[in-house]
Amino acid sequence: MWFAINDGILRYDGYEFETFSVNDQANKPLSDVVFYDMLFIDDSTMLVATRSKGLLKFDHHSKQFTSLLNNNSPAFFRLTKLETGEIYASAGAKGLYKVEADSIKRIVDRPIGAIKASPNNSLLFSVLNEVYELSRGNITQINKLAEGLRISSIGFNGSNIWLGTARNGLFEIGPAGVSKIYDCNSQVNAIFSDKQLNIWVLTHSEGAAIYHEGKFMKSTKELYSSHSLTSNRALSIVQDQNEIIWVGTSAGISKYDPFKTKFEIYQHNPMEASSISGNLIRGIYEDSDQHLWVATEDGAINVLDKEGNGFRSLKLKLPQVENIIPYDFLELNDKQMLVASSAGLLRAEKDLSGVSVFNRITAEALGNRARSLVPLDDDRFFILSAGQVYLYNFENGKLDKVTVNDSAPYDRQNVDDYARTIYVDKEKNVWVGSYGTVALLDIGNNSAQYFPLAENRGHMVMSMNRIGDHLWVGTFNGGLKKLNIKNGKHKDYTTAHGLPNNAIYTTIEDKNGSLWLSTNNGISKFDLQKESFENFDVSDGLQSAEFNRLAYCKLQDGRIAVGGINGLNIFHPAEIHINPHLPKSAILSAEVLNEFNENNQHPKISLLGATDLDLSYKRNFLRFNFCSTLYGTPEQNKFYYQLTNFDENWVFAGSKNSATYTGLKHGNYVFKVKSVSPDGLEEVQYAMINININAPFWMKWWFYLAAAIGLFLLSYVVVTSRMEKIRAQQYLLEQEIEERTKELKQSKQELSDLNEKKDFIFSILSHDLRAPLTTLEGFLGLLISHYEYMTEEEIKTHASAIKDSVGKSLDLIDNTLYWSLSQMGTVSFLPVDIKINELFDRVKGLYGLTAQKKNISLNFKNADGLRVRADDNMTYIILRNLVSNAIKFTPEEKQIEVSAEKQGEFVTITVKDEGVGVEESNLHLLFDQKPNLSKRGTSNEKGTGLGLVLCKKFVDLNKGSISVVNNKKGASFIVKLPAA
Repeated sequence: MWFAINDGILRYDGYEFETFSVNDQANKPLSDVVFYDMLFIDDSTMLVATRSKGLLKFDHHSKQFTSLLNNNSPAFFRLTKLETGEIYASAGAKGLYKVEADSIKRIVDRPIGAIKASPNNSLLFSVLNEVYELSRGNITQINKLAEGLRISSIGFNGSNIWLGTARNGLFEIGPAGVSKIYDCNSQVNAIFSDKQLNIWVLTHSEGAAIYHEGKFMKSTKELYSSHSLTSNRALSIVQDQNEIIWVGTSAGISKYDPFKTKFEIYQHNPMEASSISGNLIRGIYEDSDQHLWVATEDGAINVLDKEGNGFRSLKLKLPQVENIIPYDFLELNDKQMLVASSAGLLRAEKDLSGVSVFNRITAEALGNRARSLVPLDDDRFFILSAGQVYLYNFENGKLDKVTVNDSAPYDRQNVDDYARTIYVDKEKNVWVGSYGTVALLDIGNNSAQYFPLAENRGHMVMSMNRIGDHLWVGTFNGGLKKLNIKNGKHKDYTTAHGLPNNAIYTTIEDKNGSLWLSTNNGISKFDLQKESFENFDVSDGLQSAEFNRLAYCKLQDGRIAVGGINGLNIFHPAEIHINPHLPKSAILSAEVLNEFNENNQHPKISLLGATDLDLSYKRNFLRFNFCSTLYGTPEQNKFYYQLTNFDENWVFAGSKNSATYTGLKHGNYVFKVKSVSPDGLEEVQYAMINININAPFWMKWWFYLAAAIGLFLLSYVVVTSRMEKIRAQQYLLEQEIEERTKELKQSKQELSDLNEKKDFIFSILSHDLRAPLTTLEGFLGLLISHYEYMTEEEIKTHASAIKDSVGKSLDLIDNTLYWSLSQMGTVSFLPVDIKINELFDRVKGLYGLTAQKKNISLNFKNADGLRVRADDNMTYIILRNLVSNAIKFTPEEKQIEVSAEKQGEFVTITVKDEGVGVEESNLHLLFDQKPNLSKRGTSNEKGTGLGLVLCKKFVDLNKGSISVVNNKKGASFIVKLPAA
């Protein structure tokens, strides 16, 4: 954005302003050069109208001004450019000029009041009270105002022409002639039509007037508002590419963002009698006439009529009672309202003619205070006071304290003493929120069903809203909670899920399936379907970041009113839209961080409009500055950047608009930037600049050539001395050959070991696997040939033998396969939580029949609750091998016991048998990483010698340990694995 000021022009990048001025020979700004207007001729050149320097051209790449005329040129005030490219300049009393290249031509020699490009590519200009059109070189008078009037500005409303005057208001030239449409006693400085079809009328002392749908709305400087014009002297206006309106005034710049001002705000203004009496809002209520009742901390009732024409206020006063604070309201009838206050329950006249005590309920009965009023039906309403809930019946005038017989989960969740909010849903169910829980009341039976949301002394419940089978609960510092009232389960939403703050004051549903939440850090819109948050802050027009408990109301027309510590916001959810414009990034400059200029600052290289940046190798510590052209809330823009050949991926910078690189090597790079708008829209393309960091001279081709020649000469000189060292080098070479020979021998040994392992596997497959398969073939042949002669018991016996043979074959194949994989290092390792009991059941199902055949009692002790964190397949193979070995080496009629227990951070699994035990001399060889010679079992069972090798390997992979001890009878194998 560019702005013309008295002594120069400003460039604004969303973060800071940079000033450019016309300087004298001493490089100091000239004080008499007043800048009035400017427009861009092309992407880099701007035409500037000044008082003492006439027309200037400014190149924002070189940051240089050049004069279009000599020093005797007139002062120029206004510039305009037609769509055909023609440029015209107004010089006031000196006439109208046309700008052609680097020269100007006067075409009207009369005093010019205003100039404006028309929609049909002609130029309108005024001379005193007359309006003319310049089209294709011909000048025609269009109309004129009454004598004595002076036209100061020109604008358009469709095909009608609007004329602003010096002190006589605004006139319209239409089919019916000239008519006055707006009256003011100040000069109209500008008439501007925005993209939302509003017409802005800027005046010299009366602010601005906005014309929309046939009505004018004044906008002036308000002393106690940060959302008004900076001054009533409005001078210029423009709308940027993202539809933001910028108004230049005598006191600075005012900004209007149509996408960020949908939250209507009401704040106290001591200069206006119709403003709200105070800014700290305690309660909000809408009566049957759609009047809004607002309770403020200053002890006043404020009423806003449905047209929003201003507040009527009443200060609460009672005999011998001071500082009464209202909190809530309830409509009694068409003339009176009930008011919950710090002095109990009051009765207020709707016309605010007075207030009195509601004598049917004494203040003492409510603990001298009433905080909230919630209707149950036409005859009854609840009163919340100091944690107590009361029910009042209009029909019989009876006040009952609500108590329940059911016990709350925790003391501070008791609805009898710790109630903090009451909610009656559409089905007339009564919900009470306390600390960390909500309760569904059954008033007839004095009971409650409690739904805990947190542990003892949990977060206070501040609002509730039932939608279907879910109760949406806002809590203080506990976030938003979604309670399923059918099963009592709840889901939490906090700042980790996108909330701006965990203090949720309101949970109001709109017609489009969203919840609106006021918090201690702005307002959030929660999409119930997408479960996503869209947040709004003070920059969107909120009264402040902090809102108040129970200060909310959904109005009959669908709007929502919420109050906080600095006023009242009213908004319609349907009018809150995101800015649809995609952001666009610009790379502003590069700072050289390893250099300093004469001002002891890092030199800054402007990159606006540049495509390439060429640097010496010394200038390789750089900081790139960039911006987004979304100027609504620039501090909320987000950025990604990447330096190709340095960054592998895009780097997220958050809201920081710079990127720093240090010690870049010489070479070619591309620096890229893309931005994300505050509404989450990401730039489709990106800004980029090519960067070349030149190599130092000693890395140039000519330096390489010179170095090669010098090296050749040096080599010639030293060659003789080198010969002297040949013998020493030969000796070193012989030593190296000897070392290489040793390495070859070692490689040969490793190859021999691999062949040995290969032969071992082939031996198992050709001999050990062949035997059970031969047995299997024999039994199957016997069954096929003689099954009709066999009894059922004989078939069952043969089938059992077949199953045993298949099981042994599978064990053999599994162990051989996993051993070979472990030798190649390709065993996959995936730790999971394993229940010990389920592991025991799998192994028992596998070896139960084998143990039964040997009449061995195989017992697995219960291990309920025990879990290990290990690879499931490896753990199964470990236990399977240990149990298989135990059966193999245990004689008939003996026992095997498998148990588990928790020991610190490990779970110990013990396989204890009453077998032959382990010879003491072989204990240290059991878990050798090479296959051991297999020993036959008590029933002459064979093995491969791989089982315990695999057990050791897999235990180590799972960060455990394995050991064996001999018992009086047999042996115990002990495995320790990490507990889950």
